Amino acid sequence: MKIPEIKSIIELISVVAISAAMIMLEYILKDSFKSYLDVLFPIILLIIFYIFVSRRIARLEVYLERQGTSITYIEDSQMLNREFMKAVDEAQKRIVTTGGKSTNVDYLSAIEGK
Repeated sequence: MKIPEIKSIIELISVVAISAAMIMLEYILKDSFKSYLDVLFPIILLIIFYIFVSRRIARLEVYLERQGTSITYIEDSQMLNREFMKAVDEAQKRIVTTGGKSTNVDYLSAIEGK
């Protein structure tokens, strides 16, 4: 999942939350006008929160573009093993590992070979 996809998901969640708030507002408004003002405040807070989140994501996108880094989401064990092997192959001086025992024999052999 890439940053634009995350941004779209956050936007969708925000729209759903605001829509739910509006439905609740309609339900509450049928009783009195004072309730309208009580419910309007959380809706304004949701909108402000959405603005802050979208700006934060935009800044993050700019930062990542400047760094020239890419984010890769590992979806399964095969992809994880490929990333391990890639890290070992690209290592120039040292390989540092953490964690428990690995059951990936190819990965362990590649480390020993370096």
